[in-house]
Amino acid sequence: MKPDLLTLAKAGCSEAVRAGAHQADVFVENSRLVEVEVEASSVRYCDVKEDPGYSIRAVNKGGKGFMHGMGLSERKIRTAAARAAEMAAFAHPDPDFRSLPAPEDHIAVEGLFDPQIAEITSGEAVRWAGEIIEAGCSVSQEVILRAGITLRMTEVAVANSLGVATAEKFSSASVYVFAIVRRGDDVGSFYDFSRARSLKDLSPPSELSRKTVQKALSYLGARKIPSGIYPLLLAPMATSELIHELCAAASAENIQKNRSYLIGRKDTAIGTELLTIHDDGLVRGGEGSSAFDAEGVPRKLFRLIEKGVLTGYFHNSYTAAKSGEPNTAHAARAGYYGDVGIGCTNLRIATGTHNEAEIVKNIADGLYIDSASFSPNLSSGDISATIDFGWKIENGELAYPVANTMLGSNMLVMLKRIESVSSDFRDDAGSILPSLLIGDTQVASAG
Repeated sequence: MKPDLLTLAKAGCSEAVRAGAHQADVFVENSRLVEVEVEASSVRYCDVKEDPGYSIRAVNKGGKGFMHGMGLSERKIRTAAARAAEMAAFAHPDPDFRSLPAPEDHIAVEGLFDPQIAEITSGEAVRWAGEIIEAGCSVSQEVILRAGITLRMTEVAVANSLGVATAEKFSSASVYVFAIVRRGDDVGSFYDFSRARSLKDLSPPSELSRKTVQKALSYLGARKIPSGIYPLLLAPMATSELIHELCAAASAENIQKNRSYLIGRKDTAIGTELLTIHDDGLVRGGEGSSAFDAEGVPRKLFRLIEKGVLTGYFHNSYTAAKSGEPNTAHAARAGYYGDVGIGCTNLRIATGTHNEAEIVKNIADGLYIDSASFSPNLSSGDISATIDFGWKIENGELAYPVANTMLGSNMLVMLKRIESVSSDFRDDAGSILPSLLIGDTQVASAG
């Protein structure tokens, strides 16, 4: 008989308390994954695996013990819970720990599980891979394709000794395609992906492949450009890359460990009035959606930035208690083997009044960026980024792709130079990602 995850989580909590823990929580997860990889335009492997496991946190006078393991046996979980309680009794007390979260009512989120995904066999996934190869090669016989398909069905349960007890079931499907076209010494490439909670919201793999190969072909003939100051138009994927880096800096963990350029900037303007970002964990069918976070706290809408003003930081129960601020329900775990951290859910950026094409038409000399390796220094916000996929804009048109080009700036400077937000956007499984026009930015190239 298949074990009930919530029953196992409750059993682990009771065992930890019986063994001396003052508080405890248990996270139990059971996943089934179907994965297919395409390498050099052929199917490299297909893997189907079950991944069941648990993690246990026990607390004794602020001292913490942590255990995790594979399997869903009650005996294993009880043994691990007793061990975690024993470790907590000897652990150094953490004076900043207050309490695990108390139970609260949560809202059920629709569209998180699609039984069709659960029924897809490995053979069908391999057939998808074949469609990716066939569709890509129909656009160009020169293309070399790398691609991946992941189908995941997951059940989770969270319980703690204060009465939190909740469970949920998810599905997800994701496809990525990376296309490379070589013509002599010239190389064009591009990467794109689609992900969704249900099959109906997933881009057809063959369509994604064709579009990606067409974009790779468009990047043939990339040129170096003169170094200088240019306006930058970030396409939706580049916008996502930039804003996710911002969210890392807005994690209360990084704030409290004095390693974020957003320290002391709460309730101050860090961007122009055109920038509004909400993080909403309750979006129907959202990739980051759930009824509760990794500690069982009900999800909610969090307003990160309102008209340029940073209104708060992402919190879990520990960081919220430490700072005396409300818990924003952003506790996250990297699976059952990871401790509790902080992560965003579905980022939704408020859109503007002009579409991307109209914004391009008003740029006489600039850069359009499909994707860039934004990795700002977490402490200073300084950015030195490679433009992975970008175009030179001349006289309101995308003139040619660029090569060997980098940009240098600072995250806070870039946010203060946002001049326009597009009205059209990419809906990335619940995240709303428009294009952003950022004013004069230093660009370096060997041109």
